[in-house]
Amino acid sequence: MIDQHVRPAAPNEIWMQRSFEAPRALVYRMWTDPDRIEWWWGPKGFSTTIHEMDVRPGGRWRFVMHGPDGTDYDNDIEYLVVDEPNALSYRHVTPPPFRTDVHFTDQGSKTLLSVRMTFDSAELRERVEREVGASQGLTQTLARLAAGAGDRLMNVRDDIPTIVMVREFEAPRELVFKAHIDPEMMQQWWAPYHLSNESVELEPRAGGTWCVIQRSGDTRHRFSGEYKEVVPPERILSTFVWGGEPDLVAEVTTTFEDLGSGRTRLTSTTTLPSVAARNEWMKHGAIGGGLQVYERLESLLSSQTRST
Repeated sequence: MIDQHVRPAAPNEIWMQRSFEAPRALVYRMWTDPDRIEWWWGPKGFSTTIHEMDVRPGGRWRFVMHGPDGTDYDNDIEYLVVDEPNALSYRHVTPPPFRTDVHFTDQGSKTLLSVRMTFDSAELRERVEREVGASQGLTQTLARLAAGAGDRLMNVRDDIPTIVMVREFEAPRELVFKAHIDPEMMQQWWAPYHLSNESVELEPRAGGTWCVIQRSGDTRHRFSGEYKEVVPPERILSTFVWGGEPDLVAEVTTTFEDLGSGRTRLTSTTTLPSVAARNEWMKHGAIGGGLQVYERLESLLSSQTRST
């Protein structure tokens, strides 16, 4: 169950509070590290490009949010208060003007996060709510943070060259498994937002191969590998090779756990040859790409379950 509350604390404010299954230091870092905030910032379907992030009083945070319809939204923010790992306050320089106060409360292995957006007037708050759905956007943004913090998406250790992603879906295990071995289904979800799948070829059996060609404008990216083990609907083990680094071979183990009541927990473990190689993958967007890919899978599964 999601522990989240939304309400206007005052007529000119939007206030939201959510509990995260992650320690405070990690949640704070997710909010202040440019290499991490790009993974989750923005409502569902958005991606973000950071141009500057100087986290100190008077420092600026400049970034562009890319909407699912291709629209770009420029943002310029000035930090007012930086109290690691307790609080952040900043004002939005780009219109509409408002102030955001973020508080991180330690609850042992969990973190209680409070966000308050304060506008110059109740009328401005209502206009922003009406025109861009500010409350819904903040709700979706914090849901993406929850997916990216702690063991819900990744567990990265300095001594083990792995990336572990954990997601739960409101869909039966057989359907989640099928989405990973059916080319027509993978065509619809196995790509981050800025890429589209040009072709998906799968031979989901031990010794079979897989290949996905993705496209961004005139640029193509090739991902491929060999299936080592396919156990429906429990587990898939395969190699993973990105065309940009053909000599680097990773192993990906994906397990599908039946949680009952039509729900499934997916755990994907990517093992690379070294911690350095793992860190390079993260710099190239492995985590952010994983977040967006699983968001697309969630949307596909939701549409599939509604139609049955």
